[in-house]
Formats: sequence, C-alpha cells, structure tokens
Amino acid sequence: MTNYREILRLKSLGLNKTEIANAAPCARNTVSTTLERAEACGLAWPLPEGMSDKELAKKLFPSASGKPVFKMLDSAYVHREMHQHSWNKVDQSRLDHPKGNMLPLSLSTL
Repeated sequence: MTNYREILRLKSLGLNKTEIANAAPCARNTVSTTLERAEACGLAWPLPEGMSDKELAKKLFPSASGKPVFKMLDSAYVHREMHQHSWNKVDQSRLDHPKGNMLPLSLSTL
C-alpha cells in the first residue's frame, strides 16, 4: 500500500517528485496524483493529529470503494458479434480456397 503520509512529509522537506518516488518506493505518477489531491483537499504536512493512514487514504481518494466492480458478460451480444464476424470470414475463406473445404491456418482453431 502506498504511504501517503510519507509522500506528504517528504514534500514538506523540499524534495521533488522523482526524489519522493525513489524514497517512498512508488511511481512518480502516484506521487504527483497524491500531491494534487492533497492540495485540493487542503491537506499538508504536518497532518491533523490523530489522522490514521486509512483516514488519510479515504480523504485523498474518497471514491475508491476497495472492491472492484465487474459487469456481467452480455452473452447474446458476444454470440451475435462472433457469428457476424468470425463465421462470415470462415465461410468466405472456404469459398476463396481452391479446394473449397480447407481452412487457412489462422482460422482452423475456431
């Protein structure tokens, strides 16, 4: 987990984003995003007393729920698309092939 507290502390010491990323082992983009969000929230080092790392993360990234949201697969749509595109290509390749019933290697696994 990213140590947002350390990122804010290192920024207060005057380090640039690359130096903070190296010292707090995280990506430079993470440092940049954290500093932008902290400024937007009005957070700076020293943090309010008693603020936990979890509270800090929620304040910086309020929309992150912790669990990913997965959408159900629309099997009817997938079936239509596969039938429309893949099978038409197979049928056309059979017609174009001199022996008529042989598939090109790239389509033989369908």
